[in-house]
Amino acid sequence: METLASAVVTSDIVKSVARLRRSTQYYVAELSVGRRGHLKHVVRMVQPDVAIVTFIGIEHYKEYRTRENIAAEKGQLVEALSDTGLAVLNADDDLTLAMRHGTTARTVTFGRGPGADFRATAIASRYPECLRLEVEWKGHVTPLETRILGEHFWLPVTAAFATAIELGVPVERARARIASFEPIPDRCQPFPTRTGPVFILDTWKAPWQTLGLAFDVLRHAQAKRRRIVLGMLSDYTGSPKAKYRDAYRDARDAADQVIFVGDHAHRSMASQDDRATGRFVEGRSVKAVADLILQQAGTDDLILLKGSRDLHLEPPPVCRRLQLPNRMEP
Repeated sequence: METLASAVVTSDIVKSVARLRRSTQYYVAELSVGRRGHLKHVVRMVQPDVAIVTFIGIEHYKEYRTRENIAAEKGQLVEALSDTGLAVLNADDDLTLAMRHGTTARTVTFGRGPGADFRATAIASRYPECLRLEVEWKGHVTPLETRILGEHFWLPVTAAFATAIELGVPVERARARIASFEPIPDRCQPFPTRTGPVFILDTWKAPWQTLGLAFDVLRHAQAKRRRIVLGMLSDYTGSPKAKYRDAYRDARDAADQVIFVGDHAHRSMASQDDRATGRFVEGRSVKAVADLILQQAGTDDLILLKGSRDLHLEPPPVCRRLQLPNRMEP
């Protein structure tokens, strides 16, 4: 029996719904808010029984300008639930938690604070060790292991566990599915090579608000040499000059070398000493950066590639020349 179908890109939801089988028990879709009013039409089509809201950030700043506006748009997902529905909300985020007042559906919360129904504790992830944590819920403590890299992924993992339990999935089955879940491509995805460095691909998007999460993955990693390749950032307010300057400061604190590439690479405000010693490098193009990595690659290097996907920082051309494995390994 097919028990789960999923859709990640909103534009593919219509096609994926059309392909559903009668035996499908659960359909999981990630709904993007996109332009204002877009989510309302998608929700009307999907008619959700369960709504999961992880947090309200500023990833859609150009369209919405404030977290409150984003919350109002995303809140339509919760408001669409019937009396028999289920809302799973982040108790640590004020705007997300407030959505419980906009529905008559049953509501459960998750988070790190003591008030959450499902509370994440003992969170740890230090490369090459993947994320593990414990979840306290209804008098139980359940340990969870994953194949995902990065402590910040405690949030979707805890949300998924809470949802599974509330839908009646046995605890051990939920644990097993979480433990076997493959890392999502380009989201802090480890990408090893046989004769050279290990890359951490975080090239799907680069919103300013969450930039430090990727840096922390590298900062806490067990590695002899840490390097960051930083591309274009997105979804920030204020001056690009200030944002890229601060990004370099934070990246420098997490890595032995920082390489900027893209239209804003000149905005790092790196010191002359950093430039002279190679602590900072301004790449003229993605190809120039790839050539530099090939020249300097060491077997013990851990290299974070961080930037918006439009810049195409993904490393396959580099890795093929470094004898890429036949498959991506977690």
